[in-house]
Amino acid sequence: MSWPPKPKTGVTLNCKMCNTEFYVQRHQLSHAKYCSTKCYHSDTLEPILKACDACGKIKSYKYIYYIRSTCSEKCAQALNKTGEHIPCKMCGKQFYVSGWQLKRNPTYCSNECKNVAMTLPDVKLKCTYCKKPFSRSHRNSGKSKSRFCSVRCLCRHNNATGVSFARRTNTKPEQAVAKILKKLHIQFKQTFSIPYGESRKVYDFYLSKYNMLIEVDGTYWHAKRVRRKDMSKVQLHNRDNDKIKNRLAKSQGYKLIRIWEDEISEQKIKEILL
Repeated sequence: MSWPPKPKTGVTLNCKMCNTEFYVQRHQLSHAKYCSTKCYHSDTLEPILKACDACGKIKSYKYIYYIRSTCSEKCAQALNKTGEHIPCKMCGKQFYVSGWQLKRNPTYCSNECKNVAMTLPDVKLKCTYCKKPFSRSHRNSGKSKSRFCSVRCLCRHNNATGVSFARRTNTKPEQAVAKILKKLHIQFKQTFSIPYGESRKVYDFYLSKYNMLIEVDGTYWHAKRVRRKDMSKVQLHNRDNDKIKNRLAKSQGYKLIRIWEDEISEQKIKEILL
């Protein structure tokens, strides 16, 4: 059973702004002049003028919530460009790389250049440490790790010179400790090395005022609360190397402090320095 439609008690009026007909109930007749909110704002509000941040062109806006910093999508793209133009390693053509992609060290402007580079013969290089010749692919020939023929030579070079060519020389825990030391206005030196036989041992921080060395140990890589029989080869190597560093620092008259990765805090650093 369908109910009969209710009789219309209102009237039809013409919009004051666009002259469009619209229906109004009788109780709304006293203030009904516009068919929509858009027509109301267009007739009552003055246009808002805003200059484009990219090109400076003046644009008029009817509503405050429509205001944009740029006048077009083209200007928006030009304004948001924070990268650089770098040359392609294969063809030499300049190509644009955005700011977040620069950290990945892009080398080729397109997949075509990358595919051509993969077919090129290996580059002949000479190891920085042992001086033996070795070959490396064309894509990786310009990276710092290509200065060494093996990981062993890279590690020996790091120990001998105290200058690290590893991919990550400043880990996040070390960055957190450095940030706290700067906040406390304490002078320090990172990657401080001490001679050890024919090589050198590198420590994370050296505080000259306190004659103190600080080592920041990762909970996994240095095997916190792990029994020796359950450690991996890398963890065993790190633990043995830590013992050598402890003896070396003590023999040279330095005070060595070790901080676990999960114990880093400003309060912890203050307790160490007091």
